[in-house]
Amino acid sequence: QNVQDKFGDHAVICNTFGDVIHRHDAIRHTIFRAAEAGNMHPEKEKLYLLPDSDKRPADVFVQDWSHGKDCSFDVTVVTPLRKDYLKQAAANPRHAAIAAENSKDTKFLDLCKAEGLYFEPLAFESFGRWGETTEDCLISLSGRIAEAQNRTLSSVLHQLATQIAVALQRGNARCISERQRVLCVPNWSFPAEP
Repeated sequence: QNVQDKFGDHAVICNTFGDVIHRHDAIRHTIFRAAEAGNMHPEKEKLYLLPDSDKRPADVFVQDWSHGKDCSFDVTVVTPLRKDYLKQAAANPRHAAIAAENSKDTKFLDLCKAEGLYFEPLAFESFGRWGETTEDCLISLSGRIAEAQNRTLSSVLHQLATQIAVALQRGNARCISERQRVLCVPNWSFPAEP
């Protein structure tokens, strides 16, 4: 049953209307543009990274990430309000993002290593927190941009964090407003014509 809860908590995780995909894609596009700014020749959704597999570990693929190796970035957004995360997320504000990073690593890390690729899960909580690995990766990405543009690391990181936060919250707003629009349209009744 499609229900609009009071605070929109369900709407920001529900796949029913496809808005979570738009949110994911907006964050992926932000990471892609950042990699472009760092002269890393990014590609979106690069195919055929894993032979004999239809798995796609690269929302954004970049060349020469570290030590001459290419890297696959895999974006995910998770909510700390999931029943299996809620209790631990209340005690550790990054719990859901860290669990999502671990889940992505389990799925792709060894497969990417076998192909000589780095794998970086980029996990964001729906309320804005980042996972620990995600934070380290975005600091490194910001460093590459700072070097390419002759800027300070802090100014680039601030700009990137702001762009990700805006993409995330716009996506959340879309999830809630679309669900509201589709599920809560008033039942208009007009008097019958004479």
